Amino acid sequence: MLDLVFVFLNFRLLGRLRARLHHRFPDQIEEIWNSLGFVAQMSIVSSPTVFTFMSDRAALLLVFVARREEIPVLLMGDDEVADLVFKLNGKWSAGLYRTLSKASGLS
Repeated sequence: MLDLVFVFLNFRLLGRLRARLHHRFPDQIEEIWNSLGFVAQMSIVSSPTVFTFMSDRAALLLVFVARREEIPVLLMGDDEVADLVFKLNGKWSAGLYRTLSKASGLS
């Protein structure tokens, strides 16, 4: 449920990030999903974000906000991806999401 609220708060920005990653790095979203680990995947799948268009965004939110140290360096080399990631982390909700993710054990 935690993911759903924050995905809705950042829906458009996450959609732009997902589109850019899909265009510039076609297989990277699948690699991000596979790198999440079982607990994080189950958290996303068991929440209402199970819809396809939202589970990708929830995974991106988890990696690019709560687990920033796990962002593949290659992705940050793209100026548009880096700009979107900085905008995402600059929002007021990013700090709250990071704190709640750490408290719940997702990051």
